Amino acid sequence: MGSGRQHCGLLRWMKLRSPDMSVDKNIVPLIILSDRLTSDKATKQQDQLLNQFQGFFQIAGIKPTIITERQVLKNKLKKELGDSNIIVIGKPDANGFVQALKSGIIKRADTVGFKWQQIMNKSNQSGAYIIKHPYNQNRLMLHYFWTGDQMSDQTEDPFMAKAMESLNFSNHFYQYYVLNNAGKSSSEKKIENPYAKLFAE
Repeated sequence: MGSGRQHCGLLRWMKLRSPDMSVDKNIVPLIILSDRLTSDKATKQQDQLLNQFQGFFQIAGIKPTIITERQVLKNKLKKELGDSNIIVIGKPDANGFVQALKSGIIKRADTVGFKWQQIMNKSNQSGAYIIKHPYNQNRLMLHYFWTGDQMSDQTEDPFMAKAMESLNFSNHFYQYYVLNNAGKSSSEKKIENPYAKLFAE
């Protein structure tokens, strides 16, 4: 990720907006993947986060494509998904996109210091990480994850709040963050956002 994009706010970083933050005909498509092969509670948690994201992007004037069915995912895997920025929601083992591209995701995550296998093999962890798209280094993949079948009542609220914080352009950008089984931050890595200093004053 070049420093120019890293310092432009999340919408511009993912090329969802032009430099002046207006809607641009060259906007990179955004696809949100939320797999439905999960427990009822996990599906509700995914839907809650998805609804929050849709509200955020609607305010920003962005219309992401939402994919929840495995067959649709299969049909779009190489062409449309390869040309788009991706936001993935949910447990890695229950998401077809993550499973299909797992080896590439692990390699990309390692380059930013996110120990993917170590974290995903630990129970009751949650968080997010952003990496270059496994198919296309000019696109990004942002994964909001949890490692259990679903989040516990103790971690659900902190997770949802942290997810929305990570989208806020007035904060520094998260390369990744991990919450423990109590919903407390156990590790994180940020990239400086110069705009955050303006909001801190």
